[in-house]
Amino acid sequence: MNLLVAAIALASYILPTHSESITVTDENQGTPYGVDCTFPIHYKSLRCGNLLGDRKKIYEDYMQGCYDAFDREICEDYEDDRIAMSLRQPSGMVNYTSTGFKKIRAPEALFKLLKDHWDRNNHLKKQEKWGRGNVYVNHWASPTYMVSVEDSTLPGGGYELKDAIWEAARPVIEEWTGMEQQPSSLYGIRVYTEGAILSPHADRLPLVSSCIVNVAQDVDEDWILEVFDREGNSVNVTMEPGDMVLVSFPTRMERLVDNHNHYAID
Repeated sequence: MNLLVAAIALASYILPTHSESITVTDENQGTPYGVDCTFPIHYKSLRCGNLLGDRKKIYEDYMQGCYDAFDREICEDYEDDRIAMSLRQPSGMVNYTSTGFKKIRAPEALFKLLKDHWDRNNHLKKQEKWGRGNVYVNHWASPTYMVSVEDSTLPGGGYELKDAIWEAARPVIEEWTGMEQQPSSLYGIRVYTEGAILSPHADRLPLVSSCIVNVAQDVDEDWILEVFDREGNSVNVTMEPGDMVLVSFPTRMERLVDNHNHYAID
């Protein structure tokens, strides 16, 4: 069984500062590549041939799955919007860090809050309902599930837990970005199932700074988080339980998300 359990996304408003070095795993064995190689980001025509295998077929199969499950026109509308946002959103953003992303170990207090909630409630996870034709994840083939952190009907859940998670994550993001953070979005612990693909995307405003936490996983091989640096080069990041990736947009992400916390900049 392949199962990846992700945590929250925090979004906030921030101030500029320096960024420390990041820890990454280079899964493409040193061959540099940029956007529109693994999956369409700026244009639907992939431009790297078979450098990374037959990515064109993977994309075509992905979209065909949406067409079969819903309707070609509505799937294309969602896809056009995703690509348009990837082009539009970065141009209106400010770079608050030098790299745009950083991998660290999650603070113990933060990880304990998430892991305890997952251990108590993972058997109560609920399948997520995505919009008809939504192409941000291939939910028609690989359903995603959610363990809400604000659902007071779950043991230990509710707004007290949500606030505790915010406060445990906030100092890390504020130190990294050098700016005060205002929470914007925190939805819970998401479960990605075998075959799941999260399309590369630029988050909507005001989701400016985020953190991703790998809460748990049961996988046959690593699920890679692909991000793009300030020069447009791809960097592949491998996460294990307890790892935390900080993201300050307009860095784009693809293929894997765990727990998400989003903040807006004050």
